Amino acid sequence: MKKIVAFFRKRSKKANLDKMPDDVMERILGNVGMEEVFSMRKVCRRLRKQLDRVVPDIRLTQLHLSICQEQVELRYDPPGASEKITYLKLGPNCMIWQSTAHEDGRKKKSRKILVDEDYFHRFLEDLQLILQHQKATLDVLNVVVSEELTDKVAPILGRILEKNPHPLSVKTLLLDIDTEQDVLHMLPHVNEDIIKVLELTNPRSDIQEFPLYTGELRKLAVWKKLEELRTRNIAVMGKPHLLGHFQRANVVVDQIRDDDVSNLFFTGVPPSFETINDVPHYLYRMPDTTHFLSITHHMEEMTISFGKIEASVIQKIRESRNKK
Repeated sequence: MKKIVAFFRKRSKKANLDKMPDDVMERILGNVGMEEVFSMRKVCRRLRKQLDRVVPDIRLTQLHLSICQEQVELRYDPPGASEKITYLKLGPNCMIWQSTAHEDGRKKKSRKILVDEDYFHRFLEDLQLILQHQKATLDVLNVVVSEELTDKVAPILGRILEKNPHPLSVKTLLLDIDTEQDVLHMLPHVNEDIIKVLELTNPRSDIQEFPLYTGELRKLAVWKKLEELRTRNIAVMGKPHLLGHFQRANVVVDQIRDDDVSNLFFTGVPPSFETINDVPHYLYRMPDTTHFLSITHHMEEMTISFGKIEASVIQKIRESRNKK
């Protein structure tokens, strides 16, 4: 009887994931999703090593990174929810806050301290896992960086992108980066056939309009295929006509004259001048299309923006104005 009782006592002990055989654990982990992978990576070092061999089915549409001194925030949108993971420096340790908000109103929060682990290294490993196993095209990748880290983050992220088995598929790339060299760290590793929009922001508070040179960028196939360029607190150096291949742009330029505008897209047809929503536009009829090229520029702010407008829209504006 004592042997039977002892047997059942042994059988009643709680299962310990850390003590499961490797082949059993790998079969279990092979059926978990991304959210479970991130949760389980915080359990123990042995389990994280096994999780590194798991290929989760990741299909995100948006990914937002906010990188500051001693804290990094990663936000993404798994189906039916929004997820936020915060990595905090806690002395020599890393504290991870994970919060999930589901569309049905359910919320989930968890906290874990990883002993003797660097917060930034932990974040980079998780980011690499996401980017390597992302199956879908990202609509948006947004990277926000505090000004004291501006020149340090781009090379690190560039190395992560370079390790990817394939170029990053993203439609809109928003970067807190203000130098050509920093852009060159990342842009060559983006799928040139997928990306449409690049927006660059200068995060430095001490420089209002940081100069951006584009000599090397203009050699990249991905730069040539971009449809839209936007800049914030950044002055694009050089003549505006160097931006002529973009379908749309909203940028600050370092120098601009009337002839620069007229030479941006020269069609051989003199432009018409229209006021649309109280904003003056130069309108160039684009040959062999149903579009006008609309160009606006502000001499005082040294800004220029352009884009395509359907001819039917211009016609309606003119008809509406004539009725007044």
